Amino acid sequence: MKKINLFIISFLITGIVSAQDSFIGMAMGGSIPVGNYAATTEANQTGYALSGFSLNFIGDYYFMKILGIGATATFGMNGTDEFELEKDWIDYLENLHDITIPPDANVRFISSQWTYVNLFIGPIISIPIKRISIELKAQGGVSFITPPKRDIYITYEDTEINSNSSGSNIAFGYLLGAGIQFRPNEAYGLRIGADYFASEAKLNLEHRVDEGPEEGKIVTDIWEIPVQAYHVTIGISYFF
Repeated sequence: MKKINLFIISFLITGIVSAQDSFIGMAMGGSIPVGNYAATTEANQTGYALSGFSLNFIGDYYFMKILGIGATATFGMNGTDEFELEKDWIDYLENLHDITIPPDANVRFISSQWTYVNLFIGPIISIPIKRISIELKAQGGVSFITPPKRDIYITYEDTEINSNSSGSNIAFGYLLGAGIQFRPNEAYGLRIGADYFASEAKLNLEHRVDEGPEEGKIVTDIWEIPVQAYHVTIGISYFF
């Protein structure tokens, strides 16, 4: 029993002593939406998100030869396919209120972009091969998501339709990633990474149809839309 305990202690000490250098880094690149986040089929279920931008701040601390713990802070932005969203939102309002909006109706549509900030932490495995290391990580944490502004105003004859959305979300999110890091010297490295990120956003909506002099009833709704994207980035690292 004593020999087993000594072996375990010796193994842990050897792993800690031979641990890789830890590092902090910054990387930037594209945010590529996937799944329902990128789909353009249902105004109340899909995100209409376009490819955008991501900025990552990374920190990895290694306590054994290949095993460590990593943290990632990400800012991401995705545009909105306004043309498709406007068409589908009009269809949604027609079905919701059982009305037909004529083709010559006056439509004013306002939209903006998706933005999110992620704060994730989790285990990381890094396999060093001379000056190159291959990294795999799984992280989870908090996502701060701001859905795009979605406001539509429609008028025709004696009818006026108002529909608008708002919301700022704090939700659970997770990240699965891989990277290759090249270290030309002791202090700095070049890193290429690809991560899959997933979370969920909620949009609070209000709709109202005014026909003639009477104001219509305000109808409220909550839309839940998954936020999923690949982050493909390149950046630099500083080792310590």
